[in-house]
Amino acid sequence: MRRKEDAKVVFGSVLFVVLLFLGLPGAGYAAPIVAAYEGQLTVKQSVLAAPGRVAVGEDGTFYVSDGYRNHVAVFAGNGAYKEAIPMPNASAVAVAPDGTLYIGSHKDYSVAIVRNGQVAGHLGGGAKEFRSVTDIAVDAASGNIYVADSVGNDVKIYDSSGTKVGGISVKLPMGVSVAGREVYILSGDAPVAVYDVSGSFLRNIGESGLKSGQVARPTGIALMNGMVYVSDTGRDAVVVYDTNGACLSEIRAGKGEINIPFSLALSGSGILYVTSKQNQGVHAFTVNNDAGAVPGAAGK
Repeated sequence: MRRKEDAKVVFGSVLFVVLLFLGLPGAGYAAPIVAAYEGQLTVKQSVLAAPGRVAVGEDGTFYVSDGYRNHVAVFAGNGAYKEAIPMPNASAVAVAPDGTLYIGSHKDYSVAIVRNGQVAGHLGGGAKEFRSVTDIAVDAASGNIYVADSVGNDVKIYDSSGTKVGGISVKLPMGVSVAGREVYILSGDAPVAVYDVSGSFLRNIGESGLKSGQVARPTGIALMNGMVYVSDTGRDAVVVYDTNGACLSEIRAGKGEINIPFSLALSGSGILYVTSKQNQGVHAFTVNNDAGAVPGAAGK
């Protein structure tokens, strides 16, 4: 990155630990997550005007949808800008282990299959396959793609060829992530609703509210090491649960640094990327825990 841009990220390179020991008596907190804030990685507003969904590839490259700029911006793991993949009204992005991208468009309510920067096909029938494309997740084990459609009140499931193979009916799904044989969905009925891959409901995770450990307005979800990370635009925090619903801790940067944290993703090296609508960029945390840094499929 240029010196001018580097100066804006110096603050992040200091790696100060911002938070996160909210272990209040009786609040149900277990071992806290330790996170070091690395700062805002992306600073060029000519590239990101309205950062939306973020996804991380196995090589550390991360991708950010921006409907205002009509593209998905591609960055190296350190935030260096690489290129843009054109997509009208880009609304969501996910990346498979082989590097295939799935990019949602609110121009024609489709999800494009993108390989080597070129559209190679679409999920289902293409245009108007969905009523909205709110979030996308790839199941690394099966290769299936899960598309959250908040207007259609369901999560549609496709195989890697783009053929629809199932769906899960859920109220206002805002985000989706997959790990093992379980599908985690941000829903209108609970912060996180958990289903098996066949669509059977298993359990809810989290509580709605404005108190510590609760979620006011969940918009993004990612999994790592049996932990569930939920971005909360209502409380400007990332709330961390275990897969049984116990709240572990919260992740926050300093005041004003990750206002309106919209989406998040985890890299294989333990970097948590968070998009901020207010700051028009992507922020990074180094996340450590006793089990190490091994992301779930949605963090790929």
